[in-house]
Amino acid sequence: MGQYFKIEGKLSEGLAFVDMFTESGKNRLSGNVVLRPQLFESVIVGFENHSSMTYIGDNMPLGAVVCGGGNNGQDNTEGIVYKNVIGTNLYGPVLPKNPILCDYILKSALNRRYGECSVEPLDDTIENAAIEYITNRFYAKKGEENVY
Repeated sequence: MGQYFKIEGKLSEGLAFVDMFTESGKNRLSGNVVLRPQLFESVIVGFENHSSMTYIGDNMPLGAVVCGGGNNGQDNTEGIVYKNVIGTNLYGPVLPKNPILCDYILKSALNRRYGECSVEPLDDTIENAAIEYITNRFYAKKGEENVY
């Protein structure tokens, strides 16, 4: 969706729908990730494993990296939000690990199709406990206070 992907000096043109590009990096970014998103008041957790370096221009990132490498290991951003599209390097699986992100995507799609609507929330107690455990674990390693 971006302008291009460059690997080992070879350029592959992208669709250029979004002002962003990706280039191969020298180091692999691999491990658990915790983000502070701008879309809602919770953290997002996941796992990354890539050596690409993505730069998103002036676009909104999915979140600020609290733990992990993110888009490029340099600017403390992960993912991109562009209009109705969310892109991320996170595996995990990212949606079951982050019910608030899943709810956001589903609600956005329903609102786009049917106008403003409300949906009964599901019980996310177990999922939220897992997110809290993950963030506590990473913050204990860094000696910082948890953001959850």
